[in-house]
Amino acid sequence: MRLYHFLKACYAIDDVEKKRVKISLWMDVNDPWELKPFDLSDARNLRALEGFKTRMSKQFSFVSLCKHWRSPLMWAHYSERHQGVALGFEVTDAFCTPIKYVPNVYLLPTANPKQMGTQLLNDGRRVIDVMLDTKFNGWSYEEEVRVFANQDGSNTENGIEFYPFSADFALREVILGEKCPLSIAQFRASVPSMDSSVRVIRARRAVRDFCLEEEDSHAS
Repeated sequence: MRLYHFLKACYAIDDVEKKRVKISLWMDVNDPWELKPFDLSDARNLRALEGFKTRMSKQFSFVSLCKHWRSPLMWAHYSERHQGVALGFEVTDAFCTPIKYVPNVYLLPTANPKQMGTQLLNDGRRVIDVMLDTKFNGWSYEEEVRVFANQDGSNTENGIEFYPFSADFALREVILGEKCPLSIAQFRASVPSMDSSVRVIRARRAVRDFCLEEEDSHAS
């Protein structure tokens, strides 16, 4: 599956050179319903979920990816207002968890913390699965796909956890934002270790739609 990771240009250069990307920590994400897409009007449920979230956050986290690179919102929100970069990876399908977007929170079946993760919801899904792959549909423009990663300290730099490039997570494309100050040649020169087969292009505003497209893709 081809997936994209948005970031600042300086971080993109560092990540490509060192062949890894930063993982997202549960406690640092920008959605307060992360891991908690439930009705928490019962204080017992809130306490149980908070404890479960704390335990999970110490064990593993994820790399946040997107199914496309053409959304102007993704560039504006996650790639330094079109000045950054999107890295395109070919990711083995077995490692990919697409996010499910829903209009309403779920009702929890129990407040027992020991049973919380394995309990079934009304639609037959386990609580643990809903926690990991469900978000409010207001986020659906992201078309997010997650690759989960163990926090075992094996790829840590200055206290930050990273996910390494591999045959299952292989860099295939680099898309420079429309306002990225680097040229294609300058980006390649900044990461001499990058494989020459990696395609580097620049995005621009589409001429017929509210999306990004490859620069000069309409040139004759």
